[in-house]
Amino acid sequence: MVIKKIPLKDLVDFANQVDKQTPPDGVLPISRQRALSQSQNPFASPDDVALLVAYDNETCVGYLGVVPGAVQVSPAWVNGSCQKVFWLSTWYVSPKVRDSGVAMQLLFTACQLKGDIMVTGVSESARRVYAALHFREFGPLRFCNYWVVRPGRERLLSRLSRVLGGFDRLVVRFIKRRFLRKSLVP
Repeated sequence: MVIKKIPLKDLVDFANQVDKQTPPDGVLPISRQRALSQSQNPFASPDDVALLVAYDNETCVGYLGVVPGAVQVSPAWVNGSCQKVFWLSTWYVSPKVRDSGVAMQLLFTACQLKGDIMVTGVSESARRVYAALHFREFGPLRFCNYWVVRPGRERLLSRLSRVLGGFDRLVVRFIKRRFLRKSLVP
């Protein structure tokens, strides 16, 4: 059993290659469309692992999707620091080899990546595996504002937020007052 790490920079070429080579009854680890979409990830570096593929000889028997991302460690208005994380997705092992440990090899390989591992929306069987491995569940994630900052622009955003200070809160209060006043007056 061999686990291959496919970096983001090679993902589209890999998808094109396996799409042509996989027989109709074989395991296709990633579609061309998904590979193309994932290659546009603004939080990923070209060398980030984007897919783990398990091979038995030359046959794909399983895969684990890896989506590089970033999680805000502290409020962006303080220092804008983000931490690299890897979201796991599309964990699949062929029924022919399900009791051979392939799933665990894929997961252990993912856990060796340089960054925290995160999963959401998992099946009950996957939840049991993660619980047995002491993954910590911390409830639903809340998304308030979603900002995509181009690499190298973090300093500019930090300066801008310091200059504006509480200005954004004042604007929101003003808009709420105007809206409420107009909606309450007949």
